[in-house]
Amino acid sequence: MKYYIKGRLVVFLAMVVIFSFFLVGSLAQAQQQIPTVNITSTGDVVTSLGKIVTFAFQIIGILAVMVILYSAVLFMMSGDNEEARRKAKGFLFWGVVGIAVAILAGSIITIVQNILLGQ
Repeated sequence: MKYYIKGRLVVFLAMVVIFSFFLVGSLAQAQQQIPTVNITSTGDVVTSLGKIVTFAFQIIGILAVMVILYSAVLFMMSGDNEEARRKAKGFLFWGVVGIAVAILAGSIITIVQNILLGQ
């Protein structure tokens, strides 16, 4: 029974990964033109770096949510196994830490941009 559940989980995760590739194509087709970057002042550099870092921390936030979902699956499948529960709680803890880091990083970026750009 345990191998059956793991097999189903692997198939489900594989389907999620495969179907996520369909979204990439639709996002690429949604772009009207390639955006150009004209950096003429330090404010433009700060804004560009802020956008890059914000995107990176959005990815970290998404990965943290995925870790939390994985910990939920581990916790549900653990049954009476105390070691598996401990492992699931560890994943949950680090997922919450990842979300906190992503939120704090976004806030810090906004504060630094406001200070440097004088807004």
